[in-house]
Amino acid sequence: MRVRESRRGLILASLVSLILITGPAAEFASAVVTDIVGSARARVVQFGPNIPTESDSSVASVPTTVPNPPAIAEAELTRVAPEGDATAGGSAQAVFEPPNLSGIGVPNDVGFDLGCFTDDNETTWLVEGGVTERRTIVLDSNQTGTEIVVGPTELARSRILLSGVMLITSLDPVRDLTGVEIELNLTVTKYDEMATPPSEQVLAGQLILRGGPLGAVTVAEATGAFAPVAPTVLDFSALVVNLPLVKAIIFAGVELPYEYSYRPNRPFDLELEVSSQIRNIPGGTGGAAVFGLPQTGLGDILAKVKNDDRGDQLEAVIAEQVDTTGAAYQGGIPSLFPACGLFGIESAMTLFAFGGIYRLRRRRRKSHAR
Repeated sequence: MRVRESRRGLILASLVSLILITGPAAEFASAVVTDIVGSARARVVQFGPNIPTESDSSVASVPTTVPNPPAIAEAELTRVAPEGDATAGGSAQAVFEPPNLSGIGVPNDVGFDLGCFTDDNETTWLVEGGVTERRTIVLDSNQTGTEIVVGPTELARSRILLSGVMLITSLDPVRDLTGVEIELNLTVTKYDEMATPPSEQVLAGQLILRGGPLGAVTVAEATGAFAPVAPTVLDFSALVVNLPLVKAIIFAGVELPYEYSYRPNRPFDLELEVSSQIRNIPGGTGGAAVFGLPQTGLGDILAKVKNDDRGDQLEAVIAEQVDTTGAAYQGGIPSLFPACGLFGIESAMTLFAFGGIYRLRRRRRKSHAR
């Protein structure tokens, strides 16, 4: 197994937008981010009944392995037949981006581009990506706001904006796709050592896109935050030459709301964790999960394995339905108030101090790279 650190710098959009709203009528509210840390991880595993198991993985974190974002984790493997032809490939890229604290443009924090495809009858892929971001925050009192909780605590309402695509493809439109699935998980956890309990999961969700008999693709699970917003499976099979089955779900700035209480002027942490996995089966199947980044992974694999432009065609078809970078949906964030990126992945977690002051006191502890 190879473990390597990615050093290739990229300018990438984000995946999820978390927006913390401290009260629309506050005139004196302010918010301070005192610390930001994060990490990205990627892993690709190739296995099968008659081939040796191989894996490639990468981990990058701020401030441990890199002093500042971006922290980029990449992993990639290609299955090559004895005669020298590529017959399968898997790739993963996960990015913890430099948070956008300016309030201008798309708040960037996290992105994924995961993909795999198998053109032989042996290779199976497991492709994984994960990103964690944690911020220490201090919020002032919002006594003039309308979101006040009676007592020593006040209420913050937030949301996630999710932009991207999860898709399954097959060279046989009636192939039994049992065993092909794509999973997306996300959580937001609040940590406050002075509170009881000291940690509280304020948002959680899991969504699984799963293949079945005769080319069926369904949303098999949509729990927690995904339960009320699970998208319909779309069929693009007739739109890509030489890809007889392409079925996908898209997220075009989908909002996932949540709320939590906080004590004014006392620091607490918010931690976002997002992960995605793809599993396929041999015999002409593949999948992709792309959030917050341009979609390139599966297209590159198809070009390498099939030596044609069907991957480019697939990317063009999906691009007509959704901007996986999230840039097209920044209008979903309220534009009447100053916005500063706080956290996340299509836009990141954006903090609004309405009519007040937003300031970054300290972005990160001094790096202790090893």
